[in-house]
Amino acid sequence: MEVFALSLILAPEKLITILTVAIGLGLVIFFHELGHFAVAKWCNVLVERFSIGFGPILLKKKYGETEYALSAIPFGGYVKMLGQDDIDPSEMTDADKAVDPRSYTAKNVWQRMAIISAGVIMNIITGTMFFAIVFGAGHDSIPPRIGYVQTGLPAWVNGVREGDTIYSINDQKTIEFEDILKETLLGHGPLHVIGTHADGQRFEFTAEPHWNGYNRLLGMGFAPGLELGRLREGSKDSLTNPGSPADEAGFKPGDTIVSISGTPLKTANDLNRVLRQQRGETLAVTVRRGDSKAEETLTLKPMNFRTLGIRLDIGKVGAVRLNSPATKAGIQKGDRITKVDGQIVGSEIDPFRLPDYFSDHHGQPVALTISREPSGGPPETIELQIVPEDFAPWSEPPGEGDKTGEGDPLSIPALGLACQILPKILSVAPDSPAAKAGIKEKQSIDEIVFLPVEGSRNDLLGGEEKVALKNGDGTRIPSAFWLMQDAASSRKVRLTVRTETGEKTAVTLEPASEPDWFLPTMRGLGGRLPEMFLLKGETVGESIELGARETRKRIMEVFRTLGALIRGDLSLFKLSGPVGIAKIGYSVAEDSLIHFIKFLGLISVNLAVINFLPIPLLDGGHMLFLLYEGITGRKPSERIVIGATYIGLIFIVSLMLFVLGIDLFGGKK
Repeated sequence: MEVFALSLILAPEKLITILTVAIGLGLVIFFHELGHFAVAKWCNVLVERFSIGFGPILLKKKYGETEYALSAIPFGGYVKMLGQDDIDPSEMTDADKAVDPRSYTAKNVWQRMAIISAGVIMNIITGTMFFAIVFGAGHDSIPPRIGYVQTGLPAWVNGVREGDTIYSINDQKTIEFEDILKETLLGHGPLHVIGTHADGQRFEFTAEPHWNGYNRLLGMGFAPGLELGRLREGSKDSLTNPGSPADEAGFKPGDTIVSISGTPLKTANDLNRVLRQQRGETLAVTVRRGDSKAEETLTLKPMNFRTLGIRLDIGKVGAVRLNSPATKAGIQKGDRITKVDGQIVGSEIDPFRLPDYFSDHHGQPVALTISREPSGGPPETIELQIVPEDFAPWSEPPGEGDKTGEGDPLSIPALGLACQILPKILSVAPDSPAAKAGIKEKQSIDEIVFLPVEGSRNDLLGGEEKVALKNGDGTRIPSAFWLMQDAASSRKVRLTVRTETGEKTAVTLEPASEPDWFLPTMRGLGGRLPEMFLLKGETVGESIELGARETRKRIMEVFRTLGALIRGDLSLFKLSGPVGIAKIGYSVAEDSLIHFIKFLGLISVNLAVINFLPIPLLDGGHMLFLLYEGITGRKPSERIVIGATYIGLIFIVSLMLFVLGIDLFGGKK
């Protein structure tokens, strides 16, 4: 009845995966059309053709009164009945066919409603079946535990921390991390969040999510686990940075970190705590190799911060956490910290050292000098004292991009505030990489590019250049600094600076290690899988029940998504078209069969809901005409049917071209 298309660029070496995707998506369409076909036959309607695929017919065979065809474009299908044709809507008003007792239009309203709704009902049934299979086999899911909090966003402002667990949002239980994302993306207005901190203390808050121009964000990410990922055969990816302590220690794909220096680990939070507390020490890390029970102890040396020997100017406070030392001391958004214990920030103390400085002085009063610019008045200088919390430095590292609307700030966890860092160079250390390259005070940073190591395997960034900052965008300074310590820790830096007269100079620098400053991280190790738990039905009956619940939940999510799109709470550029769906299917199928079956369940449910929307040409549009006929006792006129059908066709084609453009030419996913 309907026409569906999914396009995919074929790669011969991936033939099995591609065939899996093609067959799976084809089955979803087949079951939909089978529903129409079966009920039409039951109502004694003449089915002229049942086609798998659409477009030019490749193979056809007539059995009985129906022609069964295989058409050129495999990801689609249709059922052609006497008196019903989406391509030629005039058939539905053809008087000659209306008197044929085998015609679709000759059947009463209830029979036609049954035929039209059968495809959607079949998709709901098969969606439930797919989900039941998934729950019967069991599938890994990510728990609603927080692995990182984006500085300045609502979760951070309200005190959510790494290791916290979210139990509900707007009274909806969050069983897995996906539930957090769905409630945030698809909700409307403020969200009421309930959870517990890592120490078991309960918290709750109500906050309006941040809008980033595409969707709503609370600013929370899932927790990584203790297991390392497995690289696909032939992959050029890497789990460690070349030459890093983790690389030298000998970590391998599939390792699971069991303990550090004899301390057993249960979660990533346990691991991070040890790494921060013992960041300057050599650690004995015990790992379990792959699927075996064999354990091996690796030696993981400390890893130093890398610097270029320049100190930058500090900007304004961009965000303040509620109930933090900063809030209690009266620090406000827009303030600027100029001195710390009498040391001038920028020239006498490096702004990037502030997270460590305040953490080292937790529980002790620290003198601050604040510059404040009141609205309409001259700047004020405020002297105050603040007592930092016992909060690990760099436990809230800067990410990439402008998340707060105020820039990408540097978090000082022990104070509960975040500052901007400006690209202006205030001082250059003697004999530093920057000094040797001729970089001077009063210059400003215009561009930062991390260069791949020649002749080496890929690092955590892959094998391409990484532009971390361009056009003097100071909001990227903190994330560029952290990238130099983390994913780009083995790379040289191409630094472009601008003089006061506007002249630009580009130099390539080898960052220097700071002997007394140690990273509280995995020291060059990446590729950790998310923390997982198994969702599984214990019996066949329980699996079917879970599958039915999942189907209902996913149906409601589709309607909520449509509502969010209409309200503007979700950007249209978040949509995926046929190419995007095929790519997602390919990626999921390559990952695991169970994940692909779950994907088919999602596609089935989406197909059911979208097809039943009251849009002419879709099942919902046909149902709308039938409802009109059932209420008024007469069929809509030929002019209305044809006009509405062409309007629906224009809408669907326009929407398809729009999402296809997003798939091919970009859009924020």
